[in-house]
Amino acid sequence: MTAVGAALSAVIGSLMLIGATPAAAATVCNGWDGTVKGWFSVCREDVADGDEGGVSGYAERRLGGTTYARAEFRAKGEWWHLTNNTAHLVSVYRYVNGSIQPKVTIAAGKSESINSSYAEGAKVRVQVCVADRGCTVLDNLVA
Repeated sequence: MTAVGAALSAVIGSLMLIGATPAAAATVCNGWDGTVKGWFSVCREDVADGDEGGVSGYAERRLGGTTYARAEFRAKGEWWHLTNNTAHLVSVYRYVNGSIQPKVTIAAGKSESINSSYAEGAKVRVQVCVADRGCTVLDNLVA
C-alpha cells in the first residue's frame, strides 16, 4: 500500500466513528501543527467516572515530562479543570451539542476550574491550543 493509500485508509477509518455512540467509539485524539518539534497530543476518556451515561476525559498538548496544557472535563458535576504548565499562552475552546462556549485563556503556569451545568447526555468536545505550538481536540465526551 502506498503512503497516500495508507493515509486515505486512516481518514476513512476516522470518519466511520462519526455515527458511533460515545461508549462504543474509540478515543479520537486529533492534534495538529507538527512543525514545532517535540510537541504532541495526548487524550484519555473515562466512562467509569461515577456519572452514569457520562464520559469524562482530557486533551493535552504536551512537550514531554511536566510541560503540558490540559483541559479535563469531569461529567459528574460538569467540572472543567484547565492547566497550563507551559511557558506559553493557552486557549481552551469548549463545545456543547455543537455550540461553542466562551473561550478560556490561561496564562503560563496557571490553572483554573470551572463548574458548568449541561443537560444530561449533552455531547461535549474540547480543543486545547498552545500559542504557536499547535492544538489538540477530543470528541466523544458526554455530560
